[in-house]
Amino acid sequence: MSIDFDVVVIGGGPSGLSTAYFLSKYGFNVLVLERGSKLGSKNVFGGRVYSYPFDKYFPGWRDELNVERWVSHEKLITLCKEDSIELTLARGSSDKYKSFTIFLSKLLEWMGERVESEGGVIATGVKADKIIFEDNVVSGVEAGGDVIKSLYVVFAEGVNSVLAEEYKLKSKPSPDKYAVGVKEVFKVDRSKINNLFGLDNDSGVAAYILGGPLKGVRGGGFLYTMRDYISLGVVVHLNEAFEEVYPRELIEDLRLHPYMQKIFKDATLIEYSARLVSEAGLHGILEKPYGDGYLIVGDSAGYVLNTGFTVRGVDYAVLSGKYAADTIKYSHENGSRDSKFLAKYMELVKSSPIYHGLKKFKDVDKALSDRYVYSILPGILCRLFNKVYSTGEEPYKLYDSLIDSIKSESGIINLIYKLITLGRSI
Repeated sequence: MSIDFDVVVIGGGPSGLSTAYFLSKYGFNVLVLERGSKLGSKNVFGGRVYSYPFDKYFPGWRDELNVERWVSHEKLITLCKEDSIELTLARGSSDKYKSFTIFLSKLLEWMGERVESEGGVIATGVKADKIIFEDNVVSGVEAGGDVIKSLYVVFAEGVNSVLAEEYKLKSKPSPDKYAVGVKEVFKVDRSKINNLFGLDNDSGVAAYILGGPLKGVRGGGFLYTMRDYISLGVVVHLNEAFEEVYPRELIEDLRLHPYMQKIFKDATLIEYSARLVSEAGLHGILEKPYGDGYLIVGDSAGYVLNTGFTVRGVDYAVLSGKYAADTIKYSHENGSRDSKFLAKYMELVKSSPIYHGLKKFKDVDKALSDRYVYSILPGILCRLFNKVYSTGEEPYKLYDSLIDSIKSESGIINLIYKLITLGRSI
């Protein structure tokens, strides 16, 4: 059986649905192929989304999308052996509504409704098996025995781009460019969440975690509050995951720390998930995410950024989908499927927040691959705070506490060098 569409989008994640939405608005006949049984069933993310691309391109979204909580509190948590150090930014009301927590399935379901409202077609439970080429131009796919012809194909497969890699439309990345993230979601009473973190019903917390239970491995922990749920996770560099430590063991140790025990006491685990995460930043994006008849978007193209404090992923995915749609519109108006016209995509990306952010943090992958950040700095902070806030007979001076803490964990010159390097990167 042969079916014809203007554009086939492989993958129903944020980048794929964004592409399909804008193309459908532009009048293209679009088909989204999602291998999961429903939107979001094969997608995993931490839980936080930045609002700005929706404010810019999805009018009325705040009235339609039922978010979990607005991120009003940013936390940087360092865990010591038994103690913890917590730095909190409590946002004012004007900044409170600039990011939110949500279950990805809910976000994708809403985006899917937007696609279908514009006439796009979404087929779930369908896996693209082969790419069709005509005169070396990507011209469709085969899926479940059906031949689906199209003028353009957009690859939105996510970080594990099986089909694009199989046909050498992108090279297979080195493992040292990736981390593995594992996440647990717990059912927690809403009033308990509010009381623990000092929140009201629509305010939420986004936390980045370093220290003790994470055993100095390259990576970190995260925590996001939903209305009646809390998402807890760890991200570990792929070269260390399963060789030096198992991520599942790390997240269990993290949950058993005294700081976490008070949060998760009597909580019910409802979900465990894992996924690959790009850690390469600017050095991990595709030089040529386009070719004759095709574009590559979102995670597949490397558009994700870990700044060391926050992660930009869904917002970059949505933006890249918009740029892909604009590029296909431009190419179609010029009557061509040639890469010469589809190169417009990279022009749009390079003039966007995606590239500006990745370029600004171009050395962050080097800083975040230094184990000093994870094994030494948390120890210095723990020792310093315990001395400064000593409950013994005599208090310690700040200067003496700092020097003693540094000497016990690291050399002073080495610390200064590491801090300068880290500061320049993040």
